[in-house]
Amino acid sequence: MPEGNGHGDASSGPVQDSVRARRFELVDESGRVRVVLGTQSDNGAPGLLISDSAGRPRIALHVSPEDAPAFDLLDQSGAPRIHVALDTDGAPVITLFGSTERATQALLGVSTDGSAHLRLVSPDGRTRLFFSLQPDGTPYFALMDAEGRPKLSLALPGGNPALLMLDADGRPRAVMSVTREDGPQFVVLSDEGGLSWTSRPPPHGPAES
Repeated sequence: MPEGNGHGDASSGPVQDSVRARRFELVDESGRVRVVLGTQSDNGAPGLLISDSAGRPRIALHVSPEDAPAFDLLDQSGAPRIHVALDTDGAPVITLFGSTERATQALLGVSTDGSAHLRLVSPDGRTRLFFSLQPDGTPYFALMDAEGRPKLSLALPGGNPALLMLDADGRPRAVMSVTREDGPQFVVLSDEGGLSWTSRPPPHGPAES
């Protein structure tokens, strides 16, 4: 922390052990506010705001009224482009925003159960791609339609690849998998979820005598 009297001169004046206030402002040589440290008047939540040479907020550090800390990097318009936060359960989330008013988003987080996930979100707020790694190490991938409903998913349960395809109503209709025991298999399901067709021939019963 630089010491002095604000004009570049060192000062040996008295040092306060404690200063209490609701708001502090740091200004540059032109008197423009560059840093603000304070609490919100309505809920007492603390925050730190750092501005650029034009006085535009560019960095924000704050704690929400629910005691969740967050950090934001802002563009020249003041819109957040990177948001780093902990939710009320302590789970971390990083959000990347595009530059347009209805920008796409990328969200990376780790849940309290230990699973990690990445969501790619369209400008209307609907998830279109979802990636995750479950606590047991199983990877998962899903493609969503324009309404945010899953249409195709890929996973490796037990190390065996499985591809699931769903219809317009979200019902599973086709499954492709490869297992160590049975090898490759393709299954078609009915509207009710019953087996319509499978590439694996049914087991042969005992020969008639």
